Amino acid sequence: MCCVGYLQVEDANDAPVLADKTCYMAEDTEENSDICTFSASDQDSTANDWGKHEYSLVSAIYHGDVDEDVTSYFDVPFANNLGTLTLIEDISLGVDVYKFAVGKTIDVEVVVTDRGGLNDTAIISVVITETNRPPKCNAGQVFFVEENSLTGTFVGTVNATDTNGDAFDAE
Repeated sequence: MCCVGYLQVEDANDAPVLADKTCYMAEDTEENSDICTFSASDQDSTANDWGKHEYSLVSAIYHGDVDEDVTSYFDVPFANNLGTLTLIEDISLGVDVYKFAVGKTIDVEVVVTDRGGLNDTAIISVVITETNRPPKCNAGQVFFVEENSLTGTFVGTVNATDTNGDAFDAE
C-alpha cells in the first residue's frame, strides 16, 4: 500500500529593514517642501501584502542650544513603498531669520510597518545648511558722471554687504 501526500510550504513574513540616513535641509526651506526620501528593504516581494510598507513619523527632535520637540513641523507621506520626509510648517521668523540654526541637526524617528504588522525604526538626521544669499548694495548711493566722460572713468565706490559674511568682488 502506497500513499501520496502533499506538503504545502507557506512563506513566512519577514520584517522590513529601514536604515538610518542623513539628509540636508537649507535654513530657509519653505513649508510643504520634501526634504528627502527613504525606503525599507524587505525579503518579501511587493507582489504579496507583506512586502508593502507604510511609513509614519514617531518624533522629531531639534538639537539646538537645547533639545526641542519639533514633530509638528514634519510629516511622512508615503506612496509606492517610498517614504518622504516633508516640512509642513513655516520656519521663517522674519527677514533672513529662521527657526533652525545652520550646522545643527534634527533627528527624525520614522517607523516602517509591513502589511503583516512587522516593523522597524530608523533615525533620519537632518543637517541644517546655510543658504547662499546674494550681496546687497546699500541704499541711497548716488554717483554723478560728466557728460562725454571717457570709458573707464572712475565714478565712485559702491558700498555693499554680504548677509552670509562671505568676501566678494564687485565689478
